[in-house]
Amino acid sequence: MQDDNKIELSESYKYFVTISIDGVSFAGELSLTPNRIVFRFGGDTSSNRSYDYPGIKIDTLECKGVKQNFILFGLHEISFKSQHLPDNPEPMGSFEVSYEVGHVIICPLNLDRENINSVQIHSSTFSNWLGYTTTQQKILDSHGYSIRNSDAGVTVSIYEFSCPIKDIGKLYQRYNVKEFFSLADYSAGLTFPPSLNIAIDGSIKTEDIFGLYNKTYNLFSVLHGDELLIECIELCSQDNLPRRSGFLYYPTTKDRVRFSRSFSLFPLGKNLKFDTQGLPQLSEGSFENYFNLPSKNLEYWGKYIKYRRMKNIEERFLGYFRLLEALTYTTRSYLDGEKLKSICRTLKPDLIKHFEDKSAVNKFMARLPRLNNSKYNTQACMSEFYGAIPEQAKKMLKLNDSHIESICRLRNDISHANDYYESEEDLWDKCHFVEALLIFSMFLDIGISLSDTGRVIHRLH
Repeated sequence: MQDDNKIELSESYKYFVTISIDGVSFAGELSLTPNRIVFRFGGDTSSNRSYDYPGIKIDTLECKGVKQNFILFGLHEISFKSQHLPDNPEPMGSFEVSYEVGHVIICPLNLDRENINSVQIHSSTFSNWLGYTTTQQKILDSHGYSIRNSDAGVTVSIYEFSCPIKDIGKLYQRYNVKEFFSLADYSAGLTFPPSLNIAIDGSIKTEDIFGLYNKTYNLFSVLHGDELLIECIELCSQDNLPRRSGFLYYPTTKDRVRFSRSFSLFPLGKNLKFDTQGLPQLSEGSFENYFNLPSKNLEYWGKYIKYRRMKNIEERFLGYFRLLEALTYTTRSYLDGEKLKSICRTLKPDLIKHFEDKSAVNKFMARLPRLNNSKYNTQACMSEFYGAIPEQAKKMLKLNDSHIESICRLRNDISHANDYYESEEDLWDKCHFVEALLIFSMFLDIGISLSDTGRVIHRLH
């Protein structure tokens, strides 16, 4: 049963709105579609009704509808036209401007947007990621929908997992249990679709909501191994009263590639009713580790997804390679660092005296530690990382350590536009191998062991 008030990301909406600029109101139209968001407004201008052009790029704008307020983010102008209107008692003109919008927050008029403290992500993908669990069975049993009704009426947990997130609040998954009946349709039943919820300590600014959502999306998209099919993103305030939910809307089909994956790369694996696959259980500590990553490492997850969406195999290969290179980078020294530092201090006065150039000697000495630590190049770093992967997991990969040299050479050839030959099959094999190593390194970064990743890596392709 669909809630008429819910904003679905797969649906299109059109709103007639007003926007106030410097105390002057103009009429506009906001069009939301899964592929594009367009905001268009305009009107007549005169000496006492002026319009100041806001610019080609705008961070945020607000407009109002009959029942909702709309906060628009990431606006880029796509058209602007204006003209003079003759034959009027006073000079008049008209204008119309259109913007493409990154995302929109839709708030009912009675929602206190300053007190939004919960983001609820509704996605059918979570059903595959969770699997068939004992929690789901207990929900059915407690409502009398089992063969044996001995547990009917018993209160059960509607949560599959919950874990704290530092400086944010809490991340948890819950089943949204709802009973329904209709005498007119002779129907009755129970629905309990899962949602992923972020409970925020205090409240969150509207300009920070999409960033938090995107960060969460990236984590679960990588764990799933594909794009998430997001149906709705609900925003709730502290009073949590019904019909006071806001919504986040953004284009879900633009620049996205869906592989129609019917199973997850690394499912949760918790409270399974039947464990038929023998996969490891995902540690809840991995979620907390992910949100505690340095900002640079967090960006790798988003960049991986962007590279995964690329249709050009060479671009995707280069993207994966860059991320793997960054995550597996390590240093090894030719000489003992402390001994080298001591010898440099001793020799420095003689070098300055001999070359009669103190500045050049100082610059040379400053570069020696970096040169000393450059024993490992990219190939050596990747080979060392590959060597740490359990032997059983290596058997799941089509390529091995002997191919890393040619992979690094391929990267250089593509980057520098050198002539090279690789069959399409070989190019895909190398791209998949680099991607697999990248998944190993990304999962290791959030505390998932190489052995656990090795037990699921065959599900990547």
